[in-house]
Formats: sequence, C-alpha cells, structure tokens
Amino acid sequence: MTLTAPTQFAVPAQPAALAPTTAPHRTESGATPVRAPGFSATAPRELVHRAAISEVFVTDWESRGDDTYELAAQWPRCHSFFTPPSSSHHMPSLVAETIRQSVFVLAHAEYGIPFGHAFVMSELSYRTSRDGIRVGSSPTDVQLQASCTEFTHKGRRVAGFRTEVTLLRDGRPFAAGSASFTAVAPAVYRRLRGAQHRAAGQGPLLPAPVCPEYVGRSSALDVVLAPTGRRDVWHVRADTSHPTMFDHPVDHVPGMVLLEAACQAAAAASHPGSFHALRVHAAFARYAEYDSPCVLTADHRPETGFATVTGTQAGRLVFTATLGNDTALDSYAAPDPHRRP
Repeated sequence: MTLTAPTQFAVPAQPAALAPTTAPHRTESGATPVRAPGFSATAPRELVHRAAISEVFVTDWESRGDDTYELAAQWPRCHSFFTPPSSSHHMPSLVAETIRQSVFVLAHAEYGIPFGHAFVMSELSYRTSRDGIRVGSSPTDVQLQASCTEFTHKGRRVAGFRTEVTLLRDGRPFAAGSASFTAVAPAVYRRLRGAQHRAAGQGPLLPAPVCPEYVGRSSALDVVLAPTGRRDVWHVRADTSHPTMFDHPVDHVPGMVLLEAACQAAAAASHPGSFHALRVHAAFARYAEYDSPCVLTADHRPETGFATVTGTQAGRLVFTATLGNDTALDSYAAPDPHRRP
C-alpha cells in the first residue's frame, strides 16, 4: 500500500478535547494471564475513535503474549442503527464494527500508535452465523480472540498490522474476520488530503433515499443509497448528521458507511428477496469524497448466494466488496474482491 494513493477507511485525528497524551491499560507482552477481560465498563472512547460513549462496544482486553489478545465487547439489546427495536437480530455489520474497534484498541494501547494518527484500512472482512447475532433476553457479551501479524514500521514505531479475530458467544465461536491497516501521522495525512482535509461534511444537497424496505432497513434515516434510474446502480447517500455513521466530523465518506452501502446494495439487488450480509470481504482503494457522486454497481448471483458491489468515483475505483447471504455456498468460488472492473 502506498501513501500516495491512500486507502479508504481512514479515521481522522480526534478532537483535542478527546485525545489523551498516553493510552491507558497497556499490558506486558508475554505476561502471565491474571484474569479474563471483563464487561463492567466500556473501553475509553478515544481508543476506538468515537466521540459518543454509547457507540463504544469494546469493554476490556488482555495480552496473552506473542501478539495474541483476548478482548471483550458487549452489544446492547437495542441500538438505533445496529439493533433496531423491531429486529430479532443484531445487524451483521455490528460484527465488522466490533472488529474495527478491537483493532484500534490494540493499535493504541498495545502497540503505542499515537492518538491523532489517521488509520487507513486496506481490507476488512467478516463472516458470522445468523444464530450468533440473535438478540437475547440480556445484552450480548462477546469474547474475541485476536492475533496480530504482518507488522509494518515507521522507524522503530509500529505503523500498521493485520489482525485475525474470532468472536465467541457463551464460549462458542460464531464469527470471524480480519482487518489490515496503516497509521498515518497528522502532518502526512494533511499533505495527502490537501484541500479535502478541510472539507468535512461538505457536499451537494443530500438526495432522497431509496425505500428502506428494499435495503433491509426500517428507517429512511439509515438508508445510504440514492436511486439513479438505472437497475442495480445507486449513489452513496452520505448523511453527515447521522449520529452513528458520522459520530464525529470526517473529511471523507467513512469506510463503515461504504461497507453499509455495499450491504444495502446487495439487499436492493436481491429485492423482493432478502439478503442478510453474513459474509463480507471489502478491499478499499482510495477515499470517497463528498464533492461528487460515489457510484455503486451490484452484481447479484442468486444461484450462489453471493453479490459483488463496486464503488467508483469520477471513474476511479474506490472499493470492491464481495458479500454472501445465509444461502451462500461454501463450495462456490466467490468473485475476487481485489479485481478491478
């Protein structure tokens, strides 16, 4: 990955009011485990790059040595975006958000990546069972087992790595995923972004959304697709007032919004059928800006249970995602998400 063509999914520097000078809770590599991660309180919001405490799902973590870790997270029974009140299941994308938060916690607290660095993620994937994300009679306590590999360095400092994560519920694995990222220093990020660095939330008039039922949502406020008049082609609808997707100002369309857009595009392409994105692999090529439409094109293969969604802007590839629903065939060779259209 080159910094001259930065990969989407960067999280901007935290506001000064949120950024402590040091990360808490650093554990000693190779130390003898003394306890399991707990669920009594959330991790500091700064560690997961969130402004609202209500958007923090990771609660605790412990080193198990050799760049392996155990983490804990809790999913509420009701969340306006990830667990709508009428839903019997958490949204599958909550798995992705929990993986993202876990990676950011480890990056800051265990590997010393400073606050204020932009996290530029090149790949994010997850796979979950439908039963594993059901809403229970109490909040869902999730255990995570993480292994960090493929480290990159800037001088002596860790500048990025890949993390493989397994998620467990009641001690049983139900999901897994991975993420790879590079951290970019504030001055470098400003140079990379140029004028766009000052463009947080600026863009054309917000277009009308597609029908929420088409994309597996109950509220139009959560819809991130706008119609184009063409079959299986949409524009990304980036509502910067959304309290979860835009928890804090950011100078580009966040990667989690693009991931949600891919899930919604797969659902819309399968309408009137249903598509639960239980498997996703996304590869990000560059930032999605606010000043021109990000165009999504979906290729749904109902006979396999897979869909491929490609995002482009001004004719340039932004990201590609391969998604599988609950009927996806294990034996089917899913499309290569790294293939350019």
